[in-house]
Formats: sequence, structure tokens, C-alpha cells
Amino acid sequence: MLSIFPTLLDYWLVAPVILRVALGLSLIYEVRTVRKVDVVIPLIKVCGGIFLLLGLYTQLAALISAIIFLYELWGRRDPAGNDYRRLKLAVAVALLFLGPGFLAIDLPL
Repeated sequence: MLSIFPTLLDYWLVAPVILRVALGLSLIYEVRTVRKVDVVIPLIKVCGGIFLLLGLYTQLAALISAIIFLYELWGRRDPAGNDYRRLKLAVAVALLFLGPGFLAIDLPL
């Protein structure tokens, strides 16, 4: 099947960057208020978000984020928030398979 915009296929390395930055910012922004009892998961989310923004250990950060999203989907019964968690899980799994993309520290040479 032919592409409608064939010239955009030249920029295939940009798509993972957009996903990586969006997921990293959402992970960092999500941890605005942290209860003193629940510190481990938000700390992992902030570190994972920073790693995703920098493009450092992208696939590992995406894997850990996907595991956290699965844990949150399994543990919480909030139907409104579950759609957002499923979307973040899909982005994390996509980054696990796609890799970091362009402008990343762990881009293979």
C-alpha cells in the first residue's frame, strides 16, 4: 500500500523522539504531590521520566514504566484514569520495541 505522504517516511527516527519526550514529561508531571508513605513508585517514575527525556537507557526505562503501568492498571479500579494508563502503557511498549530514536544518548552508532 502506498503512503499518502511518502516524504514523511524519511523522518522515521523522529517518531520515537516524540513518544519518548511525551512519556517522559507525563511521568515527571504525574508526580506532583507525593505522600510520605508512597515514595518508591514516584521516585522510579521521576527517574524513568528523566532517563526517557535524555534518551538514556530508553528501552530499560520503557520496560520499567510499562511494568509500573500494568501494576497501576491491575491495582486501581478508576475507569477514567485507566484509559490514560492504557495509553501510557501502549507508548511504553512502543518505545520498548522502537528504541530511543533521534537525539538520544544511547543511540547506537
